[in-house]
Amino acid sequence: MGWASLQSDVMTQPSKPSKPSTAPVVPDDWPAQAAERIEDLVGTVRDKTTGPVMAAARWAVYGALMLIVGIAAIILLTTMVLRFLQSYLPFGDANVWVSYLILGAITTTGGLVLLGKAKQPAEVAK
Repeated sequence: MGWASLQSDVMTQPSKPSKPSTAPVVPDDWPAQAAERIEDLVGTVRDKTTGPVMAAARWAVYGALMLIVGIAAIILLTTMVLRFLQSYLPFGDANVWVSYLILGAITTTGGLVLLGKAKQPAEVAK
């Protein structure tokens, strides 16, 4: 079997008919559609992750700010009440410790009232 016989065998064999292409038809605007789907996916992920994180951060910042302002207000109010009592009580030199006694009694009473409410069992909702 030489070169000539191989060449003649290839030439004499009938060629197979080509099959029609079964590849899916790709639309002309597929890059725009793909970009739009990616953009929608990124937007959905951002809305589900970044939105709640930003809301939590806002609550944390506003909570910290309210805590700082609240502590400052309590300190200023306590100082005002003590200075008022020390100025206008009729006990002379004993005004300082009497003002501490009055403010201590008020805060202790308030704390005991809140403690009593905390120990009460919650009412069952019907």
